[in-house]
Amino acid sequence: MAPRITEEKIKAAKVLLDAGAPQRTTACLVGISRATVRRIIKDDASLRRPKKLTGRRRRIRAERCPGCGAMVRGDCLACRITSSKERDRDAADE
Repeated sequence: MAPRITEEKIKAAKVLLDAGAPQRTTACLVGISRATVRRIIKDDASLRRPKKLTGRRRRIRAERCPGCGAMVRGDCLACRITSSKERDRDAADE
């Protein structure tokens, strides 16, 4: 029969995992196997990382910017920067 892990080691592993430490690092620092770390994560739902969303995300279609004619998705960053610089120049002239 395998020796039982102390509550101290389990708490230390949970603290490291909660802080974002990788499973391998946690196992090495606490002195337990990676399988044990996975078992601790499985038993404590708060330590599980959220699953990535599956399915396809809807893509935003690229269109021409009315200001400069570049292909953009959403607002045109180049036009926004240009207008910001023009506003700054106008404010400095006054």
